[in-house]
Amino acid sequence: KVLDMVGVPFRDPDTGKQHAGSYVRPDSVKWITEAYGENLNCYDVAQAVKIWLRKNGQKDKSLCEVLQDEGDESVGEAEVFVSHVQLEPIEETLEALCVKTEMTEGRKHPREQKYWIDLFSLAQCKNDFNVDRVIEIIKEIKHVLLILNRWDNKIEYTKRIFCIFETFAAIKGQATIEVWSREPRWVMDRIKDEPVNAEDAKARNEKDKDKIVGFINQLDGGMDALNKDFKKAIDNAAGAALEVFESFDKDGDGFVGFDDLKLFIQDLVGDAPGNIIENIANDAIRDFDREQNGKLNYFESCKFFESSIGGLG
Repeated sequence: KVLDMVGVPFRDPDTGKQHAGSYVRPDSVKWITEAYGENLNCYDVAQAVKIWLRKNGQKDKSLCEVLQDEGDESVGEAEVFVSHVQLEPIEETLEALCVKTEMTEGRKHPREQKYWIDLFSLAQCKNDFNVDRVIEIIKEIKHVLLILNRWDNKIEYTKRIFCIFETFAAIKGQATIEVWSREPRWVMDRIKDEPVNAEDAKARNEKDKDKIVGFINQLDGGMDALNKDFKKAIDNAAGAALEVFESFDKDGDGFVGFDDLKLFIQDLVGDAPGNIIENIANDAIRDFDREQNGKLNYFESCKFFESSIGGLG
């Protein structure tokens, strides 16, 4: 709804529907193109929100505050805090919000939950970052979803000071930490190999980074303790995501192919007459392989599981 409202074009990863939009990256943010290329990302969403707020005389508010003032029932108390990098395409953010996996068992379907997302929950026209307020928000929500995807063959999340700080706030607030990744196996392997150094992490606003670094250095253990705790928390949460994925990825190649699907379906239904299992596997690839590469990534396999498990079990 909000993406349509501010005119950002996007493809709904849940339905595959392409939404048209009027937003065009303005010349004032050509640094986005220079740094990340022509494709739209979450920096563009933030820009589109700023443009909409200024145009509608609401520059002192967040988009959520505007909707709440209008009595929009889709806005309310957040149940999950979303921590992500803004260089990611908005479709990758949406993927994490519309997949039901075993990690959501006993909770609402992700589509029915309310999320705190910086793009819409912060007043984008103001720079009023407050370290204590972020810690307080995450402590109140008590559930943090980290989106860890590959960018330029790196996990950019671990290179961003705001992301590291949000994970620290989750640890400090004893919040549940959950990881979503399109490639949980790759992420898990990379986390084991890559060191984390929060002091070298990047931020668009150096003053905000100084606030975070100054705050952390006042704590027992300082940056060394933060780096250690951050890596441990990410490792544990990514391991849980990988465990779910391995229930699909039988041969361990990082994707769910035809043979993986056959084994997975056979585990559920047992022996079946004729070519029933093969036909179900073929249908799954036909219906859910949106990248058209003959196999399912984690997101595609979760969508298959969510839509089909009732009919198979």
